Amino acid sequence: MNDERKNNPEQYKDNPASQPDPETLHKTDPQKNMEGPVSDLMHDTGKAFDTDTTEEEANEKRDKRL
Repeated sequence: MNDERKNNPEQYKDNPASQPDPETLHKTDPQKNMEGPVSDLMHDTGKAFDTDTTEEEANEKRDKRL
C-alpha cells in the first residue's frame, strides 16, 4: 500500500489515511469531550483552578483540613 501511495500520490491526495473524529469535528475545544483516566484527571485539575476563592480563603480551608 505504501508503494502505491509513493508511485501515485495524486490518486491518494484527497483520501487521507485517517479521518477526524466526528464527535470533535468543528468544535472549539475538542478536549472537553475526551474521556479516560488522564483526561478525567486533567478536567478535575482544571475545575480546581476555576474557582472564585481568594488565596486567603483557600489557605484557611487548607489549614482546617490539616
